[in-house]
Order: sequence, then structure tokens, then C-alpha cells
Amino acid sequence: MTGPGKVSAEEIAAAVRKAEQLEAERRIAELERFAAAGKLVATIAHEINNPLDAIKNALYLLAPSVPEEAMPLYNILKTETERVARIVRQMLDPGALETFKPASVNNIMKDTLASLDWQLQRAGVEVRTEFAPLPDAVVAADQIGQTLTNLVVNAKDAMPHGGRLRIRTRHLPHGGPHGVVRILIADTGTGISPDIKHTMFGPFVTTKGENGTGLGLWIVHGTIQKHCGKLWVRSTVGRGTVFKIDLPVAQP
Repeated sequence: MTGPGKVSAEEIAAAVRKAEQLEAERRIAELERFAAAGKLVATIAHEINNPLDAIKNALYLLAPSVPEEAMPLYNILKTETERVARIVRQMLDPGALETFKPASVNNIMKDTLASLDWQLQRAGVEVRTEFAPLPDAVVAADQIGQTLTNLVVNAKDAMPHGGRLRIRTRHLPHGGPHGVVRILIADTGTGISPDIKHTMFGPFVTTKGENGTGLGLWIVHGTIQKHCGKLWVRSTVGRGTVFKIDLPVAQP
């Protein structure tokens, strides 16, 4: 028997069971969403494959007639098409993992910015870069390229009226056996609400409403983890967001 204002052991146990049930239902719902998303991704990848092959063939046939002044744009189109083809193959065969090998993070970042240049200009985003001399990092280049693309696109979307995007790379001699390559991506956008800071790297968390899938930062976080790297974020509402990524340097 309990007095007024006191909670019995049975009531505590019931509350615990209820909380556990709600957590189990949440996990089941999340797994169902993942399963549905997985089926959708496989279907989309399969449907993309044929037109993608046609685009690759057209690019091959078009190569001899591309004017010299148009070759930089043609090479971007060719490189990005090949990257999409590799991503689609990985979607269709998750076991076909991309090889991790030494690569230039500066070159990956430059290629990313080149492919997004038109979008950034159209959005009124001024890009400032500071690329320091770097040793190679051990990376799956396509995965890191997609990670950087996600972060740059997010930065652009956070600056609907334009702004400044700062990209900086440098080599830090500490943080690993041979040091780390650090990438900094900073915007002057709307910032991230404190309400979602603790869940922002989870699946299906988005501030873009129907325009967002809520998977971008989740994929970014997972990719950096697979690379044995580190990821930090600092954000102030109304002032902007800074992402920092550290990736292990390749053995000399």
C-alpha cells in the first residue's frame, strides 16, 4: 500500500514496460521504413541502369566532335556519369564494395565543386577555397565525393538568399599514425536548430520538409565511420554551420 503522492513498484514496472514497448514499436517502424527504402532504391537503380548505359555510349560517340573549349565541361559530364554508374552498380550489388586506396582529397574536393559550380552560382553562393598541400588519404573516392557533395548541397540549401561557402583543407600531423587530412566546410546559412542537433545524423531526420529525404547526413556519418575518420559540427541559428572531417593519411 502506498500513500498519497507515492508511486508503487507495480506502477513503476508498468511504466517501464510501456516505455520498452514504445521503443520496440519505434524500432520496428524504422526497420520497416528501411526495408521499403531498400526495395525502392533497388528498383530505381535497376530502372536507371539502361538509360545510363545509353548516356555512356552517347558520350563515347560524341567525344571526337567535342570542341576543345568545351572539353572541360565534357570531362565533368563523363566523370560524373561514370561515378553515377559505379554508385548504381553498388546499389544493385551491395557486396561490390569500392576499393579503399590512397587518393588526393584536394582533387576530390575540386571535382565536387566543379560539378556543383552551376548550382552554387545560380543560388548566389560565393565559394572561397584554401587548399593546403596534402599527403594522400586512404579513401573510397566515390564515397568521399558523395559525402562532400551532400555537405556542399546542404550548405547551399541553408543559404536560400545566397551567402558564402568556405572550403579549407590542411594536414594535421597528429590524430593518427601518419596524421590526418582535415576538411572544413563552412556556410553563412540558417544554421541547425538545437532541437535536432542530437538526432541530425540519424536516418529520416530532415529540416527540408518534402524536399528532403533525411538520409544525407546519415550517409555522411556512416561513410566517415567506415573510413575510420572523425566528424564534427558546430552551428548557430541564423549565422551558419561548420563541418569538420578528419581522414587518415596513407602510409608513406
